[in-house]
Amino acid sequence: MPDVVFYLRVSPRQFIECNFQKHATLDYWESGMDLELSRGMFQNFMKYQGLLQAEFERMQQVYDFDILNGNRSIRAVAKDFQARVEPILRKERRMNSSVQRVAGRAPSTPRPAVTGRNGRDSRKSMDIELNRLKSLFREMVENYAAKVEGEIAQLQEVMQENGQENGRKEAIQAMMTSIRQLKVKPEKGRRRDFKRIHDLVQEMRRLTEAW
Repeated sequence: MPDVVFYLRVSPRQFIECNFQKHATLDYWESGMDLELSRGMFQNFMKYQGLLQAEFERMQQVYDFDILNGNRSIRAVAKDFQARVEPILRKERRMNSSVQRVAGRAPSTPRPAVTGRNGRDSRKSMDIELNRLKSLFREMVENYAAKVEGEIAQLQEVMQENGQENGRKEAIQAMMTSIRQLKVKPEKGRRRDFKRIHDLVQEMRRLTEAW
């Protein structure tokens, strides 16, 4: 099983521009001409790619793979991709280091547990497991934070490159208002506050997807 699956989502119009830049023409199969959705190749391409995108959207709901907005510059896509992959690589490196440390130790003969009257050994074992739980939770929080920060960095990139175009002033103003009106209490670390920030970021990504 893969650690993560990425879907680079590109709008049909952006995709068609890339095709013209690369090949100066449309591909018969990528245009879905065998399905005869429309008479002209251009319209057939737009309809066919729209159907494919809708299918990928349904697959994302089932398999929960990560979506990358491909309607941006190569630099922006690369930075977003890096922000999402780095936590996975860090986790893999930590796991490999742990395996190497364990493999390098000489095998020891297990000792029978000696439990005192007050269950000292049981408490010690429980303490070890609780420390492990803390480490797992900390790692999850770090990975989640890296993911959300990467998505916010992506939004900043979009604003820098495309935020000045006409017709987007009202949308930007609305997003700024939403951020300013966000009611969270960081000192309490509430799950609902995490969700509010996550939902807001996702909504802003959806609004800027076609920019």
